[in-house]
Amino acid sequence: MMAVAWALRNRLDSGRWGLNIAGVAGWGAAFSCWNGLLTGKDGKPHNNLDRMRILCLDDNDPALLHAIELMEICLASDPSADPIEGGTFYYDVRTPKPSWAAPPAVLTRQIGVHSFYKNVP
Repeated sequence: MMAVAWALRNRLDSGRWGLNIAGVAGWGAAFSCWNGLLTGKDGKPHNNLDRMRILCLDDNDPALLHAIELMEICLASDPSADPIEGGTFYYDVRTPKPSWAAPPAVLTRQIGVHSFYKNVP
């Protein structure tokens, strides 16, 4: 979760994707948990259950509070603490590799099932 917070921060710091964390998180379809519809294995659009769960969270939900805490720690940290070395993109390696992950994109780290990249055009 902290690595994803750093991807958000790195995007914010770059100035390419919004003026604040909410703007960065909602930019285009970069963070799938905010997408309204997803294409299912059947090729048809389906409601994004992750987004629906997020929108139903109570302000005092422990998972939400934990995510906010991690984001606050990340934003207060020195850039040298970045565990994904400037990564601004990531994907779950259990899914097909996206086209944006080809050169000139550079793999910076793999943490768990997520691969993080920088220099994505």
